[in-house]
Amino acid sequence: KKGETASLCGECEPSSEDETQLGPSLRLAEPVQQESSGCQHPTFYSLFQTVGTEQTRLARLDTSLRDQTERRSRV
Repeated sequence: KKGETASLCGECEPSSEDETQLGPSLRLAEPVQQESSGCQHPTFYSLFQTVGTEQTRLARLDTSLRDQTERRSRV
């Protein structure tokens, strides 16, 4: 049945049954169930995680570049 494996994603339409079982807050908090449901839409939680990692990576790159320019200016 399709209703049993309802996706936890705002793009897909969950059945009213699942809507009562887990509210919108729960759907965001449990991105793990997304894989079993077979829904291809990324959850807000997973999107937020990727953005966070990208930001830290960019910050590291920025600091390393600044260090390099400082070293060059000293020489």
